[in-house]
Amino acid sequence: MGYQIKMVSDMLGIPKNTLIAWERRYAIVDPIRTEGGYRVYSDQDLSVLRRVQALLDQGYKIGEACDIVLAAPAVDAVPLREVPNSDRAALTDVKEQLKGRLLVFDREGADAIGNRLLVVPFEQVIDDVYFPLLREVGQGWELGNITVVQEHYCTAYCREKLLVMLNSVQMAASGAPEVTCATPPGEHHELGLLALALRLSLRGFRVVYLGANLPTNELIHHVNARKPAALCLSMIHLRSRGEVLSYARELRAGIEPTVRIAIGGRATEDSSMTVQGVSFAGHGLPEWLASAERLRHAG
Repeated sequence: MGYQIKMVSDMLGIPKNTLIAWERRYAIVDPIRTEGGYRVYSDQDLSVLRRVQALLDQGYKIGEACDIVLAAPAVDAVPLREVPNSDRAALTDVKEQLKGRLLVFDREGADAIGNRLLVVPFEQVIDDVYFPLLREVGQGWELGNITVVQEHYCTAYCREKLLVMLNSVQMAASGAPEVTCATPPGEHHELGLLALALRLSLRGFRVVYLGANLPTNELIHHVNARKPAALCLSMIHLRSRGEVLSYARELRAGIEPTVRIAIGGRATEDSSMTVQGVSFAGHGLPEWLASAERLRHAG
């Protein structure tokens, strides 16, 4: 995956001028350049910079830190050509290796393994690597085989990757339908919502991603001000049927009728739930996307 220097600076908290200085003085990384001369950093570059950053935090001087990192061989990544995007077995192998590195908090090793996914379509990375990994880690936590700390570390890593993917595809054409994505108050699980936002972006929508735990009144105000074509929400945390319906009715009453509302996630699995002007999707992401495709073609 490629990262421009501003994104690297934001992710690591290292000023752009500092990154350039480290590159020129110590040759710590050698990002590729686009035809326009812009630097593009790889996951491996980020891993190297994180190692330098960790040594600086321990009190090393920048020259010493760079010497140590350059002297220590990085984890070798299998060449990209060995993971064709049609090879599910290869992707499963990547998922297992990635999970193994994350469970021992080896960010460098995880990034090196993740480099193998650079040529794989984003949706396939979601479906065959990140989400199966997250399900397995969650199941391991429920069984007591994985600690809360390990689960949080794996989740944070996958969330970061999904956000990077989303940011890299936010290039909707002028006039493309806008979709707002958010979760309700008290809902902190956003990985499913991130995946949906990414899928919508890949299909040409202009996605405004608001993230998790949005106050209802502020969400309504935002949507009415921007008037998107649709509002998509994810409710993973289990709630009572009455609570879900009450929230849906409050949104529908407060949001202009031209804005379509879709609510999905485990909390909406009850097929008997109905609110006029609101679509409930349960786990039915394909139905969300099919509806979105029709929305886009309808203009």
